[in-house]
Amino acid sequence: MRLPGTANERAPREEAGRELRFGPVPLEEAAGKILGHNVAGADGRPALRKGRPLSPEDVALLRRLGRQVVYVAEPGAGDLDEDAAARRVAQAALGPGLRLVGPGAGRANLVATDRGLLRVDAQRLLRLNQLEGITVATLLGHTPVRTGQVVATVKVIPFALPATVVRAAESAATEGGPLLRVDPIVPRVASLLLCGSTSARERVVR
Repeated sequence: MRLPGTANERAPREEAGRELRFGPVPLEEAAGKILGHNVAGADGRPALRKGRPLSPEDVALLRRLGRQVVYVAEPGAGDLDEDAAARRVAQAALGPGLRLVGPGAGRANLVATDRGLLRVDAQRLLRLNQLEGITVATLLGHTPVRTGQVVATVKVIPFALPATVVRAAESAATEGGPLLRVDPIVPRVASLLLCGSTSARERVVR
């Protein structure tokens, strides 16, 4: 995967309202907030995965597991949760010859629907990756790809992103056409014209 841009190049996060908050809360206050860590059940297997909004049923399960406090993320006003943000950015980047898979845990994949050549607008990809909290990794432009191959991944790093950042990413992904697309490989018929002796022609044909 190719990832233009680095963390220290990223623009400051724009906020709409208060910032995303993370920390412990009593179970009585946890419903509707985003679970900040995985929770194992009584059998040691995963019971709840981090990143999910806690439902009243989830809170009841935590109480049965003996929890009194849980670490959660609480989005600020105007924030989108990681999956909603990843879906919007991936859909904006989606061009012909690609389909969306996911999102889950803040990650969405773009998959080729046919055999072809991947086209990437590298300058706009760099702009998008300079936004804080979003990473878009792709194969190199002009790479031949096969049907069903993952050609790009959109990852939202925090549990939630401001809507202003998501809109900026959508703008970078859509201005001037799709950010990513797969051009089909079209079979061509070619002819070869040979001039010379019969023996030379026979050697070439072999």
